[in-house]
Amino acid sequence: MPHYERNASSEWVAKWWRSKYKQTKMMVKKGDLLVVPLLNGKFVLGQIIRFEKRTLHSISFGLFDVVLDEPKLSANFILDGSLCFSTILVLSDCMLRKGWAVIGNQKLKIPKKNYPYEKELKKRGVGASHLDYGACEQFVNAFYALIPWDCCYRPDLLDELLLSPEKKPQNLIYKNK
Repeated sequence: MPHYERNASSEWVAKWWRSKYKQTKMMVKKGDLLVVPLLNGKFVLGQIIRFEKRTLHSISFGLFDVVLDEPKLSANFILDGSLCFSTILVLSDCMLRKGWAVIGNQKLKIPKKNYPYEKELKKRGVGASHLDYGACEQFVNAFYALIPWDCCYRPDLLDELLLSPEKKPQNLIYKNK
């Protein structure tokens, strides 16, 4: 097996990741409420759980079954934890996208038992997987029947992202049915 040394290219990549992580960490904090854009021009509400340095500087993120017409909340809005349908790890570059705006901050409403990949993170993140912004947006669009639920390379992949089978919507569309 060949021995690989760190070269200028790998140093550059490491610096780039650190800078993106620092930039993101300055922009968002635990409990921040974010909106993820949908294809129909509406927005889905999400909440940052925590930063995960062990998995490519990912962010634990909860998605809630709350659809907003515009990216802002009313002054008396209180998030209901029972509306959380998924907790995932997303790459921190999601937070740098213009469509993912921070619209508030509230106490975490997600129980610790629902945090994504708890067992894997105790083992330095081995086995944990994360989504980029495109996959996350694809997931929420499929959840609201804007694209087929079985659109991924594995038709059951999106089922695994749900907290429980009961959270799966009934009005989904499928390309293979």
